[in-house]
Amino acid sequence: MSNSSDYTRANDHFSDNIPDFPITEVLDSGPHMEWSPFKKIAFRISAIFFALAFAAPLDRKFWRELFHTNFLHFQDLFRLTAAIPQYFYAPKWGFASFRNLYLLLLIAALGAALWSYLDRRRKQYDDLYYWLRVILWYRLAIGLIGYGLLQLFPSQFPKATLSDLHTNYGDYLQWKLYYLTNGVAHAGYEQAIGLLEVLGGALLLWQTTATIGAIISASLLFNIVLANIAYQLGDHVYALLLLLATSFLLAHDTERLSNLLIFQRPAKADHFRPTLPSVRAQKLRLIGKFAVVVFLGFYAVSVSYGFFRSNWPLPDTKGTLKDAAGYYNVREFEVNGRAIPYSLTDPVRWQNVVFEKWNTISIRSNRPLPIEVANPVIAYGEDQRKYEFAGNGGRRFYSYSSDSANGTIQLQGKNDPHEHIGFQYKYQPGGSLLLTGVDENGNALRVVLEKIDKKYLLILGRRNPLTIY
Repeated sequence: MSNSSDYTRANDHFSDNIPDFPITEVLDSGPHMEWSPFKKIAFRISAIFFALAFAAPLDRKFWRELFHTNFLHFQDLFRLTAAIPQYFYAPKWGFASFRNLYLLLLIAALGAALWSYLDRRRKQYDDLYYWLRVILWYRLAIGLIGYGLLQLFPSQFPKATLSDLHTNYGDYLQWKLYYLTNGVAHAGYEQAIGLLEVLGGALLLWQTTATIGAIISASLLFNIVLANIAYQLGDHVYALLLLLATSFLLAHDTERLSNLLIFQRPAKADHFRPTLPSVRAQKLRLIGKFAVVVFLGFYAVSVSYGFFRSNWPLPDTKGTLKDAAGYYNVREFEVNGRAIPYSLTDPVRWQNVVFEKWNTISIRSNRPLPIEVANPVIAYGEDQRKYEFAGNGGRRFYSYSSDSANGTIQLQGKNDPHEHIGFQYKYQPGGSLLLTGVDENGNALRVVLEKIDKKYLLILGRRNPLTIY
């Protein structure tokens, strides 16, 4: 048996090898400790900026849309989830597109200076900091889930139409290429992104998982901001605003995460509670969370219903010309009795025509046309659904109505609403379609369309057998 001195030396040796963790690294700074001057001014600026940007939208456009919202249409509900302050006009692109954010930042800086003077004796803002983060948790959840559901039920990036498949790649604007690239993907990329956005937003609704939700959201939003800038998608201001809010939330846990994941030091979770009576504070949060969850639940049902019962963002009205959907070669084309041979450069002669399954006809020609540059707004009415022709510089789009009893078809321009063309139609032997009529300039047209049974690898799939000859 060993004597007591040996036992003491062994115990001392064991104690010397225990890692000495400083207690300040294990316990984060507690509540009600004095803040540094930099932290106080940064909080004041951030609080005013985010309050104006998210919590208190004061511009008239928001309230006008709120009182005209149809809660049965998810498109109207979506606009509420994506609302940002627009106090005055800002162009779509360039540094000037951030004008409203510049204004908010200026107001926040001036307000913070006044706040610092009037409240110069305050040592900390723990309670206000907590409630600001709560507001941003819920607002970010609304914004992320609002977009995520449109992608989880693939509506934002629909599949390519026949008109899309017969448009030259170089005739698309950047944003339309991005939309089509996501729309034709068969591996569920759009749905996966939507699921991550919904997951990140849902995790932000609970304090214990808010940090994980903020990490997921930040990684998604960083990519979204870059994509908006690279492809000119038009939502870069809103995406950047969400990214700033997410970064603000992550800054609260930066030290804890770096200690835990990088320096491998112990870090204590944040269990801060405001100085309000705990029951009252808990009720306030539960009321806010309940309102957000109910709104998002109703919105999710509306999006799913719209996806399964509507053709949005494409028209819902079915084509009235029986069995007309498909791709047509323009075999003959006459203007005022003069035949014009096939040409890629002639500004008058049609090259090909597409009848969609809905009441849309698109015509390929070398005639200059006005292009809808901006990506279309998310709207319910069919007269506002501009997705199919927006960003397409290679085809002219028309809505049509037909009268089978009289054999007439009327074309209404979508690129140019003032353009009207009326035709008499007749099916010829062999299945070709003869159109005779007068265009908007009074020219007599005679057009023979020959339907082509065209096979599309994108639709058939890479692994399905295909016979070309």
